[in-house]
Amino acid sequence: MSNKYSEGNYFNSKQKTNRIVKGSGYFASRYLIGFISNFAGMIVITRSLGPSIWGYYYISFVLINIFAFLSLGGWGWIIQERGDLSTHQRGTSALVQQLIIFSWVLISLFVIEPLLAWRYGSPDLRFLIYAAVVGGYCYSWRYLIVAYGERRLLYAAAGVVEIVDVAVFNICAIIGITLHYGLLGLVVGNVLRGIISMIVAWVLVRPRLALNWDRKVAREVIRYSVPFISSNLLQWLPINAGPLVAGTFVGSVTMGYLSLAYRLIEYPRVIVTLIFRMSISVLAQHKGDSQGFNRAVEHTLQLLYLLLTPSIFILAALSPWWVRIVYGKQWALVSVVMILVATPYLITAGYNILATALNAWGAVKPAMRYQLIYNLVYWSALLGFVKEWGWLGLPMSEWVIIFMGIIIWRDYKRICGKLNNPKIVLPVLIAPAIMCSAWLMCAYGHLLVAISVTAIFVTAWLIVLDAKGHARQILYAYTSRAG
Repeated sequence: MSNKYSEGNYFNSKQKTNRIVKGSGYFASRYLIGFISNFAGMIVITRSLGPSIWGYYYISFVLINIFAFLSLGGWGWIIQERGDLSTHQRGTSALVQQLIIFSWVLISLFVIEPLLAWRYGSPDLRFLIYAAVVGGYCYSWRYLIVAYGERRLLYAAAGVVEIVDVAVFNICAIIGITLHYGLLGLVVGNVLRGIISMIVAWVLVRPRLALNWDRKVAREVIRYSVPFISSNLLQWLPINAGPLVAGTFVGSVTMGYLSLAYRLIEYPRVIVTLIFRMSISVLAQHKGDSQGFNRAVEHTLQLLYLLLTPSIFILAALSPWWVRIVYGKQWALVSVVMILVATPYLITAGYNILATALNAWGAVKPAMRYQLIYNLVYWSALLGFVKEWGWLGLPMSEWVIIFMGIIIWRDYKRICGKLNNPKIVLPVLIAPAIMCSAWLMCAYGHLLVAISVTAIFVTAWLIVLDAKGHARQILYAYTSRAG
């Protein structure tokens, strides 16, 4: 039986263009559905289980996502390779990835779990960690399967798989809470989200998977995968693992507040993830053409800030009002943390796109070096600040790493050439001052004024920055070289 997802199906230029455009829609739909599902699920979980259990769940969330990032090595190598993959390439890339994942399984079970059990002394956390290990291991196979689909620009399959992943977890969690077995719902959700999404990926893509060993291919995979995984994992860890580390000093309840704030302010940054997923394969089409590559990166940055700035502005500026309504008064601290981290999140999002661009160019080592320095500064600041100032030290550490942009801009210019100064830079630097003003108005009870300022800013942002014109330019940039 012929397989429409087979790697042997080649497409002409027009077909590739259509698939890239449709792929953007599939991923955008996935993140929109994921946002709605996760947002609704978090409301139920946090209001029903409280900050302490939420904090424990967040630890398992970080753990299972590390499995996902370790799986990116094989995913990225498979996508960036040109032409059909041989049996040796398929089998060796899969085996290398499984060896990496199995190492993390052992570390999780025999190092991380005992340490966390000693620190928190909670059996609830132990079950969540075991479940995250099972679900995370299934992610490793899911990413391999999806990679073969994305090689043929089959973004629909990848989008469906990720929607299933989010839906399965939230359904299990809500059913568990409804039946008064909230913790069990989280445990089952962590396990089934990995198993079911892996099965769905297999059904949709049906790749030819194998395990074998070829030393030459293994060296190629490791040479690409280790820096690629390290760069992306180091990019993700400060954003998501910061509350976990701070929680070891301030306790599980405060960790629950911090982690919810970070999860909420992170939602607009799914735009960064979406653009990362699309841009790494699109930018790779320009590899070797510095002029075309830089033009595509400029359009990517413009698209990022055109969408990201209004999203973060609305979420953070009005948070004193909506956080109390949605989550309850006990979660009021969440709004304070959100406004403190909103500006660093907004500015550093562009750094992540430049790191992604270096990976797409093939310069994975400079991207990894930047992330290493970034993490060294961030974690040093976090540990020092949290010991001195408690929970406030976590958002304060985000401000320190804004200055790390000097490194990534310098490396990008040296390797890929100079970017034209985007017209969007000055407005991005002005936006945080207006956002903080609106937050203060909202926090002190001037809700209508805060809503008016927010509405005026968002409207002016889209008009002044010519949202429609940018959309046309970006669409052209992303499709003109698809063939």
